[in-house]
Amino acid sequence: CTTRWRSYKMSSTGGLTSRTLMGQSTTQEPRPARSVMGRALARMTNLAETLAAIAIGIIVVLVTYEVVARYVFNAPTIWTQDVCIYLLLLAAFLGMAPAERAGDHISVDLAVKKLQPGAEASLRAAICIGAAGFFALVAWTGLEASIQSYTYGRRSLSLLSVPMWIPQLCVPIGMTLLTAEALRRAWLSFAEARGIRT
Repeated sequence: CTTRWRSYKMSSTGGLTSRTLMGQSTTQEPRPARSVMGRALARMTNLAETLAAIAIGIIVVLVTYEVVARYVFNAPTIWTQDVCIYLLLLAAFLGMAPAERAGDHISVDLAVKKLQPGAEASLRAAICIGAAGFFALVAWTGLEASIQSYTYGRRSLSLLSVPMWIPQLCVPIGMTLLTAEALRRAWLSFAEARGIRT
């Protein structure tokens, strides 16, 4: 007999795309988010993705500038490295939620793919709820660290002396958005397991 299993991927517009990976490939049309909160979350996630892409682009430009300034003109800068580190931090944390929405995070489905579709969807919902709890904990911890840095006036040890609460805010912002996306995926998986139209 032939075993067929499905993987599920979140579309950028808020729907759930189904693909059959053994046998013929089928893809459902993405469904736009219907609720106000769903549309707002989609816009924020798309904005985060755009900002992360812009940050990566700026990093490329700054690194190129630093290489040319250092090895061609013998005039290295004192700020390029710090700025690139903070931009990379921004890109990493803002890029997590768009990756979650697109279903691009690494997952191990050796056992999950052997379940029936309903059981698979229920398990995915449970996993997403657990992940959302962890993400929320990281967001809260990051927020506390940012508040402490602001309260005590902590600054970086580099020549730029950047207030540390500014780059640290990337953690609570990015993880809060990731928490919302994980809860959204959990709801879609739960609805799919129960046959609820979303």
